[in-house]
Amino acid sequence: GRTFNQAVSIIRSQNPRLQVIPLLEGSSVTYDLQQNHVLVFYNRMSLISSVPAVG
Repeated sequence: GRTFNQAVSIIRSQNPRLQVIPLLEGSSVTYDLQQNHVLVFYNRMSLISSVPAVG
């Protein structure tokens, strides 16, 4: 898997207007959809734990 920093770099290179929001896996989130946010869940080893999603 990729690290959080790698994912952020890829996301920002594809769309620099998106706000990347790092979240430790298991974190609670609200369900309001924000088209300019990308949620990136990572584990304690800084590896991505699920596919980043707009939200």
